Amino acid sequence: MKKPKHTPTRSNLWRLTRYARFAVPTLTVGFILTVMTVALDLAGPYVISRMLDNEIIPGIGIRDSRTFLVMILVYAGSQLLSLGSRYGGNVFNQKAANHISATMQEEIFGHVQKMPVSYFDSLAAGTVVSRVTNDTKAVRVFFTTVLSRLLMAGVFAFGILVSLLSLDWRLFLVASISFPILFFLFRDFQRKSLTYSRRYRKGISRLNASLNENIGGMEVIQAFNRERDMYDSYGRINNRVFRNGLGMTRLHAYSGWNATDALNYSMFALALLYFGLGNLRGTNPVPIGSLYLFIDYMLRFFAQMNQAMQHLGNLERARGAADHIFELLDREALNDQGRDPD
Repeated sequence: MKKPKHTPTRSNLWRLTRYARFAVPTLTVGFILTVMTVALDLAGPYVISRMLDNEIIPGIGIRDSRTFLVMILVYAGSQLLSLGSRYGGNVFNQKAANHISATMQEEIFGHVQKMPVSYFDSLAAGTVVSRVTNDTKAVRVFFTTVLSRLLMAGVFAFGILVSLLSLDWRLFLVASISFPILFFLFRDFQRKSLTYSRRYRKGISRLNASLNENIGGMEVIQAFNRERDMYDSYGRINNRVFRNGLGMTRLHAYSGWNATDALNYSMFALALLYFGLGNLRGTNPVPIGSLYLFIDYMLRFFAQMNQAMQHLGNLERARGAADHIFELLDREALNDQGRDPD
């Protein structure tokens, strides 16, 4: 039997995306609904900012009650439509991910049935089970994450930055200060998450294999009085999995909401200081509506960055799962006559 081809992780992740062809119509509808959700979410705060700047006059009140009422209705309508489009996008993306995952499970199981007996002699049964179940589950999370969460975060960030640039270039410059720091946080999180994720998934696979072998061979283990040895071996594997899982938890605690929230509030303090002094001195006056829009958009921007960073862990787990899946699929199976191709 030929040795499997070892393709790079990024190549395997690209191969994984090709399975999207099995759910193109569903994915297309999900993408359209995601873009609609972003547009509607950004429209609401923009309407409020225009009301503050143009429809409410200090010391007088509402400039035109009819226009004010129309803008309130537009705001309420955009929020209601956003709820519907977000729900529909999640449903279609989940449906597509489940369909792709089921297709992969059938393909992997069909390939396993054609593998020669020698393949199973050197591999624990629990490892094969992990490929068909756990790894395909990680793939389902990958499609859900990339197409629903990371995609929305990217579109959200683009829409917010374009809106700030068109509204006031000074607001855009203040917001852009956070880009290098965010880039560093993402790169650091991605690098460490990939290391922990690979070790964790390998540990889970070995844990399943050890458990399967111990349960299946319990009579032999008891006959030779090897219970303590098997217990210690299982404990060592379990401890390695625990340490890697703890490392991932610490990474999420540092790189998730804590780091981005600290950056977010630092940006608020800088913006309020700069534009507050400008208004007091009369050098850089900024309308209250524009300042409100900046704060609201930045809250949404960093919330999306938090979501994206949290789901980078799922992306790295999917990369590890893709390595395992294609390592199995790249192995030569028996031909139609039930013979080894070699």
